[in-house]
Amino acid sequence: MAKVVAITGGAQGIGRGIAFAFADAGYAVSISDTDQKAGEEALAGVRARGSNGLFARADVAQETEVRTWIEQTVQTLGCPDVLVNNAGIVRNKPFLELPVEDFDRVLGGNLRGTFLCSQQVARRMAERGQGGAIINISSTRAFMSEPNTEAYTASKGGITALTHGMAISLGRYGIRV
Repeated sequence: MAKVVAITGGAQGIGRGIAFAFADAGYAVSISDTDQKAGEEALAGVRARGSNGLFARADVAQETEVRTWIEQTVQTLGCPDVLVNNAGIVRNKPFLELPVEDFDRVLGGNLRGTFLCSQQVARRMAERGQGGAIINISSTRAFMSEPNTEAYTASKGGITALTHGMAISLGRYGIRV
């Protein structure tokens, strides 16, 4: 049975490249993304590489959608051996004009999404008892900001801190973060 990878934001850009690389390595690939058309195209690319795959339209900031995606993944492909938290959004606006809704959306998609997906997958990895790996993609913005990137910077700094905490907490289950 093939190992399984679950990738957030896996329908385009870096996420699609990650999905294809795992497919080329023989993994079954589960992709979540908010873009239905791009998700279906990425899934076709995974299958063209000879790998099993699944696409689920999901907003990673929504707990119910994350839970549904991971349940579909487990039922269709098996428990993920690897989770790649790649999904990310940006709202570049001057700090004094940044609407709180944009700030919340960036933190929701980037930081909350990383938390929700990691928790759902880590629970299943821990229950399975075979360990696993969680890869959280942050940014240099976590350490060095630019003007008009405060929401993104805060979210990526949070991901970096969350990663450290998760590594300490999940290591006892054989889950590398």
